[in-house]
Amino acid sequence: DPAWRQRGFALPLALRFFLGTAVLIALAVGAAVFVTYTQGQRIAAQAVDKALATSVAVQREFEQRRLEQLQSSVRLIAADASFVKYIADATGGSTLPGLGAAAAPDTASMRDLLAERQKDFGFDLGVLLDAHGEVLTRSDQSEAFRESLAADPLVAAALKEGTPVSGYWRRGDRLYQAAIMPLAQDQDLVGFLLLALAVNDELTRTVAQTSGAQLAFWLPQEKSLQLGASSL
Repeated sequence: DPAWRQRGFALPLALRFFLGTAVLIALAVGAAVFVTYTQGQRIAAQAVDKALATSVAVQREFEQRRLEQLQSSVRLIAADASFVKYIADATGGSTLPGLGAAAAPDTASMRDLLAERQKDFGFDLGVLLDAHGEVLTRSDQSEAFRESLAADPLVAAALKEGTPVSGYWRRGDRLYQAAIMPLAQDQDLVGFLLLALAVNDELTRTVAQTSGAQLAFWLPQEKSLQLGASSL
């Protein structure tokens, strides 16, 4: 039919209505999916940020609480005149010239006394040092070994300033929170007492349970990182 050829092909009205409705529905569904996705991403990002912020706040609270516990413990022990006198007597004098003194320090007695204080105050590690940073005894060693911590950053700061110092303390592959304080008798420096609490998996799990976010402590090595403690 020539007339039909001139008009060209025309979709039936019902089909056009159906296709138009389908396009509108597809656009509406697409818009809904897009809005849901972007809103979901935003809500998820907010949840992650909140969890991280909470985790940081909880971690700082634990850090501060443990540091205050250490500072209080080391202050109380250092203020015990009988404890300081015992250490001074066990080293052979009111001032400590070092392990090379004529009278050898009674390290066994000092360790026993340190073990008693460990039971009372609950620290993980206790170290007694002389005025030069030489280790006299440690709570984690049954025998005293000649060792100097004078170059250790935490100990060096206490030696230099002669004042209490606290913070994170690394020894090899172990991480601690520690506080160190001078021991004095009659204005004479007897030595230093260092107390430490371990940063371990138990601590990170406690923080994770409280904050709802996982936590890990990484220790820098020469060319890599070493996992020190983790809640995973």
